[in-house]
Amino acid sequence: MAKTINSEDVINILNELEKETINPDKKIFHQHVYLDKKTAIKLLLLAFLEKNNKSGLSRAAILQYIKEYEKENGNIISKAREKIN
Repeated sequence: MAKTINSEDVINILNELEKETINPDKKIFHQHVYLDKKTAIKLLLLAFLEKNNKSGLSRAAILQYIKEYEKENGNIISKAREKIN
């Protein structure tokens, strides 16, 4: 079952984000994503067709979602800080 993020988790995440100034393009986090079988197979086939890997496609989709969210709702970091204060 997925863990629910609470305010204390958000504070820790924001503190970690403030430390990340040395190499912001370094990919260090591993995220497990559970997909149904049909979606997982389609992701594998899409990776083949796009000559990319599943991780790259997932990363691109997540980044696109974040951009769209911020376009509609504003900066995620600022919103998280507002919510915990």
